[in-house]
Amino acid sequence: MKTPLRIQVLLFTTTRMVLNTMYRMVYPFLAVFARGIGVDLTTISLALTLRSFTGVFSPFLAFIGDSRGRKVGMLSGLAVFITGLIVVMIWPTFPAFLAALILSMLGKYIYDPSMQAYLGDRVAYQRRGRVLAITELSWSLSFLIGVPVMGFLIARYG
Repeated sequence: MKTPLRIQVLLFTTTRMVLNTMYRMVYPFLAVFARGIGVDLTTISLALTLRSFTGVFSPFLAFIGDSRGRKVGMLSGLAVFITGLIVVMIWPTFPAFLAALILSMLGKYIYDPSMQAYLGDRVAYQRRGRVLAITELSWSLSFLIGVPVMGFLIARYG
């Protein structure tokens, strides 16, 4: 059974909101994360620099959706992203935090182009811009919804 496009777009937007929340939540809670893993702000800032550096690999990761298929690219990206989060959950230290930052970004770099290509393959040209724009709302929703939710969870559970 084929899932209707509206539901797929909603799921893709929600998924990207979660991925983008991981990316954006680090900035307002930088001091909280630094205290939680026992490092100073300078050290954790260097971790963010390394995370940003992973962007140079994004053109080399985007091909996964082209060569293996769009769904494989999306699932691979999510698997890498989730692996990063599991690492820091099991081992809450600075090296694990750094690994989580890097793996989550690599997962995002694999997922995003595969998802956009998937929609590009399935949405008529006349509607493609609107559909992709809806999924791009995930950036703002991650800060309007995701970051406050993370703030609540951090305040509540540490």
